[in-house]
This record gives sequence, C-alpha cells and structure tokens, in this order.
Amino acid sequence: MNEFLVIKEESPHQAIILEFLHQGDAMHRDYRAYVGRTADELSKPPFRFAVAYWRLQIIGCGALNTDTGEIERVFVDESARRQGIASRIVAYLEDVAQKKLLSCVFLDVAERNAVALEMYKNKGYRPIKTLHEFVTMKKSFQFYKTPTKS
Repeated sequence: MNEFLVIKEESPHQAIILEFLHQGDAMHRDYRAYVGRTADELSKPPFRFAVAYWRLQIIGCGALNTDTGEIERVFVDESARRQGIASRIVAYLEDVAQKKLLSCVFLDVAERNAVALEMYKNKGYRPIKTLHEFVTMKKSFQFYKTPTKS
C-alpha cells in the first residue's frame, strides 16, 4: 500500500474530509469522551492538518499544533490499519515540527488503544504522565519525543 500513499496538507472543511473526521470521532469515543479539535479549529493557525491518500481515497489524517507541538486527530480508516499509515502520518507531522524548530512533540493515547500505544513507543515516544478524564475516568497516557529527521 505504501507505494501509492500520498500525505499532504489539506483544509479539513472539504465534505469528504469532514465525513472522515466524523468516522474518527466515532472511533475515538470508544476510547475517551474528548475526541479532539473541530474542523474550524484545525483549519486555522497554529494547526497544520495532513491527510493520507491511497489511490485518491482518504485513508488517514492527523494534525500538529505548531505553537505547542501537540499531535492530535491521528486516525486511519479501519480497512487500512496495521500497514504503517499512522506511522507515516506521524512522521510527516514530526517533519513539520522539526522545520518549525519545535524542541519536542507530544500526544495523548488512550490506555485501551494498545495498537497506538505500541506504535508510539516503537517510534521513540516516551511517557510524560497519566491522564484521567474527570467525567468518564477513562485513562490515557501523554507521550513526548524530540523530532529528528526521518
């Protein structure tokens, strides 16, 4: 799949991308109450929003806050998971962070999302702290990494 994979920055206000974000919201709600920033927020600075396409079909996305270094809204379509797509999206966002001279990037991962936890650890992310959502008491972990050239 990777030979046809293209990752590029897009406006999240396109209908097909909005629908994809809604799919990601539904999946993330299984893990936590808070699902991430809205398309309005992601379409303005300091956010950079990236979309992964395979043969012109959206299969993944992710965002970087270039002020804080937070990576969020990383989501890959169920049909394309476990093929390195999320890793490539995160690498793209890490490259953006490095070009912006950010000293580190960080992200939150729900405790129940074992596949994502493993991927981030394998990419060199290190735990900062454990977070608890007040309302649901679902646990997530915050990780950081110093961006380096991919």
